Amino acid sequence: MNIVALNYYYYYYMYYYYYYYYMYYYYYYYNYYYYYYYYYYYYYYYYYYYYYYYYYYY
Repeated sequence: MNIVALNYYYYYYMYYYYYYYYMYYYYYYYNYYYYYYYYYYYYYYYYYYYYYYYYYYY
C-alpha cells in the first residue's frame, strides 16, 4: 500500500467520523425521512468512491 492510498484511507475514515456526527444531528433536529435520505445518499456515494480508489491503486 503506497502513501497515496494510506492518505486516502485516512480521509475515508475521517469522513465516517463526521458522517455519524451529522447523522446524529439530523436524526434529532430534522424528521425521520430526511435522516434516511442523507443516510442512503452518502452510503451509495462512498460505496462507489471506495471501489474507484480500490481499483485505481491496486
